[in-house]
Amino acid sequence: MGAAGIILYTPGQDSLQTMFFKGFHSFMGAPRVMLDSEDKFQPMINMQFVAYAHQNYIKEVLKTSKQDISKLHKLMKEGHKVSRKLKGKINYSYQSSFESPDCKNIAGVLRGTDPKLKDEYIVVSTYLDLLVVGQAIQGDSLYNGMWDNATGSAATISIAEVIKNENIKPKKSIIFINYTAEEVGLVGSEYFAISDLLKD
Repeated sequence: MGAAGIILYTPGQDSLQTMFFKGFHSFMGAPRVMLDSEDKFQPMINMQFVAYAHQNYIKEVLKTSKQDISKLHKLMKEGHKVSRKLKGKINYSYQSSFESPDCKNIAGVLRGTDPKLKDEYIVVSTYLDLLVVGQAIQGDSLYNGMWDNATGSAATISIAEVIKNENIKPKKSIIFINYTAEEVGLVGSEYFAISDLLKD
C-alpha cells in the first residue's frame, strides 16, 4: 500500500536545519502545474502530504515510541536498516487554490525525404521556462537573464533556420519543439510523450 505521507528532516546544526527548511518551504510552496487530462496523466507519487520538520520535532516524535535519534543515526552510519513502526497520529491541514492556465508547447515538423525513413523522427527540443521568478533584486523578481529560457529556445530555432537556409533535405523527419511548464514538473514534455502530435 505504501506510505500515506513523508516527513523529511536533515541531521545537523541549527543553521543547516534553517537553510534546508527555507529551501524546502520555498520549493513546496511554489505553484505546481499538471495536465488536466486525468485519464492519461498519473502522478509519480500518491501521498496525502509531504512535510519538512526540524530535527528537534523528529526527536520528540521518536521519543513517543521510545526511540533515540542518536542511536538511530549511529545504526544508519553502520549500514543497518532503521525502519520503525511509530505510535501516535499526525494532524495536519493545508490550503490550496487552483487555476487553469493556458500554456502550449511550440512545435514544428520538417518532413523527411526518404519514403522509408520519413516516418522515423529526430526530436530537437528544449524548454521555454526556466527559473522565471525568484528572490527580488531592487524590487524586481523576474529573471531576465539570457540563461533563463532564451538560449535553449534560440538554439532550437537556429538549428531549424540553418536547415532551411542551407536547403538541407534530411531523410528522416525532424521535430523542433519548445516545451512549456518544464521547471514546474516536466509537464510540456509529458504532454508531448502521450499526445498524438503526429497523427495527421
